[in-house]
Amino acid sequence: MKDTLLAGSGAAVGALARYALGVLIPSPLTLLVAINAVGCFLIARWKPSPFWTIGVLGGFTSYSAFQAQFSLPYFAAMLGTCLLAYLFGELTTSRKRLTPS
Repeated sequence: MKDTLLAGSGAAVGALARYALGVLIPSPLTLLVAINAVGCFLIARWKPSPFWTIGVLGGFTSYSAFQAQFSLPYFAAMLGTCLLAYLFGELTTSRKRLTPS
């Protein structure tokens, strides 16, 4: 039950951060690519945890939203960008993953 509450509260924080960035970045495509790339990078860098990776980053990123809004070329660009961001996170992380503070 504790992990469920941590993940749920983290998802709320992630969704609020996503909304705040949406106010600052008016282009829906730019917003989705930026959010998902940053999310993938941080998922690669951080040690898995209910609050940070599952909750905050799960609420922050949104693969379902971009699939519904954009066509195949954008889907391919998003997938490629996020894969590269994740790989960059892996390459820049020591063997022991970081714990967010």
